[in-house]
Amino acid sequence: MKKFSIRLNNHRKTYRDHRGVTLALIFCISLLFIPLSSTAADSEVTYDLVVTNGRVIDPETKFDAIANLGIDNGTITEISLQPLQGKRTIDATGLVVAPGFIDLHSHTPTLLGAHMNLLDGVTTQLDLEAGAFPIKFYGEHYQGGAQLNYGSSVGYFAIRIKVIEGIDQPYIFTGARPATLGGGAFTQQASEAQIQQMRGLLKQGLDQ
Repeated sequence: MKKFSIRLNNHRKTYRDHRGVTLALIFCISLLFIPLSSTAADSEVTYDLVVTNGRVIDPETKFDAIANLGIDNGTITEISLQPLQGKRTIDATGLVVAPGFIDLHSHTPTLLGAHMNLLDGVTTQLDLEAGAFPIKFYGEHYQGGAQLNYGSSVGYFAIRIKVIEGIDQPYIFTGARPATLGGGAFTQQASEAQIQQMRGLLKQGLDQ
């Protein structure tokens, strides 16, 4: 059996934003397991939320059909080709309901950047190019709460700036201050002691 876990993030707003678009992702869905029912639905079951008539796509199982989703306590518990009853209903006619996209090369860990990602159907935002050090710094602008999943790789550039220039620049921008990429960290050859120090910080970042 297949099942999805689902986090609903302002689905009403996302629905309005994409209502006239042929292809849209309405929800942030992490793939787990869920049963598919192609027989008559149990009319006695009433779900917290039902998404009707959307084109439901699961790339892992190759499922692709117009179907209805039954959601209880934030988790999809039923995918059915038959009608479902819900306390609330969203008509997804003409829209695609699918797992969210993962952006592996993002430099927009800000509230505006996250908003634009969500409008594009991106629900996991990762900076695996520049990265950050310390890792926990990535997403400083989300301290009030994030609307998507996010993370980064270990930022070698940040470690090199820290060791060679003695400057803490944990991300390519810190607050409103961008990194200066023309300093000694990018023009000066590191000593053996500095290389060993950077190696230790890289291992520390990987452990984090």
